[in-house]
Amino acid sequence: MDLEFIKQSPWSDAEQQIAKRFGLKVCPITERMSELNAKDIAASDFSYDSVQEAFANEHRVITEFGGRWYADCMGHDYGEEWDPEEGNQQDFDPDIKLHGLGQGFIIKYTLFYMYAKDKPEGLLDYLKRLRIPHARNVARDIMRVYKQVNAI
Repeated sequence: MDLEFIKQSPWSDAEQQIAKRFGLKVCPITERMSELNAKDIAASDFSYDSVQEAFANEHRVITEFGGRWYADCMGHDYGEEWDPEEGNQQDFDPDIKLHGLGQGFIIKYTLFYMYAKDKPEGLLDYLKRLRIPHARNVARDIMRVYKQVNAI
């Protein structure tokens, strides 16, 4: 799946805007990140073309949603779901600072937005397919942020 479109406007503009809002830079996409983005789309109930179309038609509101979603995530520690048999696999180091966001992050935000808008009943299952820790809490928060953006 060719994700070259994320290097073009308005995709790149949206990522730059969100990153700038938080004092971060957008780091060039790696092959691994491109594969993960393609996997996120493939795991969704939306086609590659519908993701591009949704962003093309609603990039301003998706950018606002993405900025609010990122800010909201900074206030939550979803962390790793605890499995006593595996032990704590997530080392927490409060001194680690995030310097940038990987190019293409807006794809996941677009998918979250699309689920909240068009298929909220499928959001939790999608998050579970992605193996996102605390998927139920994440789904609840995505819907809350979506409602905030649409209240503007």
